[in-house]
Amino acid sequence: ISLNIQPESQAIESVLSDLDVIIAADDSGDYFIPSNDVNSIGNVVDGKAYEVLLDGFSDANLSVSGYEIDPYASLTLEPLMLNNIAYLLTEPTSVSSVFSDLESPVLVVADDQGHYFIPEYGLNTIDASGGMKPGKGYKVLISGTESIEFVYGEPNGAGLGRSMAVVGASDNYDITRTGVSHPIVIEELTGFVSDGDELVAYADGMPVGVTTIDTNNSNLLVAWKSLYEYGIDTDGYVDGQDIELRLFSQELGEELYVTYSFNSDSYGDKPVTIGSIHVHNQTAVPVEFGLEQNYPNPFNPTTTIDVSVASDSQITLNIYDINGRLVSTLADGVYDMGYHSFVWNGLDQTGNKVSAGIYFYSLQTEGMSITKKMMLMK
Repeated sequence: ISLNIQPESQAIESVLSDLDVIIAADDSGDYFIPSNDVNSIGNVVDGKAYEVLLDGFSDANLSVSGYEIDPYASLTLEPLMLNNIAYLLTEPTSVSSVFSDLESPVLVVADDQGHYFIPEYGLNTIDASGGMKPGKGYKVLISGTESIEFVYGEPNGAGLGRSMAVVGASDNYDITRTGVSHPIVIEELTGFVSDGDELVAYADGMPVGVTTIDTNNSNLLVAWKSLYEYGIDTDGYVDGQDIELRLFSQELGEELYVTYSFNSDSYGDKPVTIGSIHVHNQTAVPVEFGLEQNYPNPFNPTTTIDVSVASDSQITLNIYDINGRLVSTLADGVYDMGYHSFVWNGLDQTGNKVSAGIYFYSLQTEGMSITKKMMLMK
């Protein structure tokens, strides 16, 4: 939230007195936690935005009376942090017009509804949803190591859309939108995917974000973070958890397996996760154990072997020569249900290069064994 007036009383407990507040926070590490008599925020500051978590399951309106402030006052953006800034104007304006001429380029602007402005990648769902608006607070991350000053200027409504679509809305998934999110930009998608399919972000087996695919443009997938840091047990990802993607195929009515190449493999590691995905014509979760043909084949010097694990199991993946002698063991342990890839570098157990020829690779699990052959060329 943000205010574009100076309240009659700037004490945060007065400003939020009509709300059932669990916690309020600013971007400086200060908090207002009324149940524990914690209040390091003190007075609200002109130009600052505040994150507010309410008790209960209903929306609430905040009404504040006060005095006019200068809507064109200079605001400071600090480097190397997410700045919580207020919106000071009385009419909506384009986020791109506000931040287009700053000395240090803006990397990310975000609100609590999952809307983003990421100029480097040409993404702007803030303006598509009506622009920056009174009462809303915004998180801003700038590049560089120096603080910068900016002013809003006159409202500019050019190019504002009226999209009322709820970020993460889906007929197939129930996503908890916590107000804190992480953007995943899909620059390229290939494979078994069509317009209208849904790309789903998972964290530890839990769906935490979903978007409808547009195959002609970059796609923004917003994943929602758990409020665990505030001691609140909600759905959502935890910083550091692995990103897992699946695609819900409208044609097949089921989830498909997705591989990706991103600048980061985990949530919260970078401000924006970006890269490409490939959708395989395979179920997202294997229903049986399987061993795929290695690729490339023939190969030199390395090849990849994909294994499907239908349940958490002990598996062994061995390489044998044409005489049946063990050459190398690529896997020997308990692996989680899912798809796993193993790379053989053409070396034996002692680290020596093996000779060209035909080799066999064998997957053993409890009660079954699958073997295939491959060719190493020199």
